[in-house]
Amino acid sequence: MLVPFVGYLEVADIGGHEGVFSNYTLPTAAWSTVVGLPYALGPIFAFADPGNGIPAVWSSVGGLLAVPLVVLAVLGLFGRRERGLRILLGAWVAFCLAKTFGPHWFLRLVNHLPGMDSAAFYRYMSPALSMAVIVLAAFAIDDLVRGEARRRQVGLAGGVMAGLLLIGWLAARGPAGAAPGAHRYLVGSLLWAVAVVAVVVGIALFARGRVLVLVLCAVVAVDVMATFGV
Repeated sequence: MLVPFVGYLEVADIGGHEGVFSNYTLPTAAWSTVVGLPYALGPIFAFADPGNGIPAVWSSVGGLLAVPLVVLAVLGLFGRRERGLRILLGAWVAFCLAKTFGPHWFLRLVNHLPGMDSAAFYRYMSPALSMAVIVLAAFAIDDLVRGEARRRQVGLAGGVMAGLLLIGWLAARGPAGAAPGAHRYLVGSLLWAVAVVAVVVGIALFARGRVLVLVLCAVVAVDVMATFGV
């Protein structure tokens, strides 16, 4: 699929694809969609702030992540089995975020790769980012079932996730606070996310075997359906 895609880019360098999109980064408020707060800015195009930050996010973002998958993905980075693959997946996640949010010197560097100067990476990278997060989350569940995930690692993953949610809240509070009615969605999203993280960490610490798998998968499914994540 990559070969025909690159071939298509040879004749797709029109409008913004002539280099504009490849140098574009998502607004800072879009961080909330990456850390599992898809409704932090309200429903899609439901609100508009004076700085046009909220419409800019919904006009450009290509996908969302779900909170339980993100916290499990963080936990999946700590495992020892298939260590090389885990590091590769983590590096890909970091690459996607850097290319999507900056710094701009990184965008300019990556745009020297063939085809990258014609692609709106920030919009179309979401499936690849989601795949990496999902595989890491699957590694975490497997580690928990095998008893290889230590309690300290689970606690650390929960702490990292709390930090990510704080970043998402800080990124979204400006536009959400400036758009009448949007702030309640930010607060509700944050409360929901904190509750989900607490449930996931609790399950990881105290559940075992089949119960652990079933309950974790149920939490992921409920959160994804409730928040339109992934």
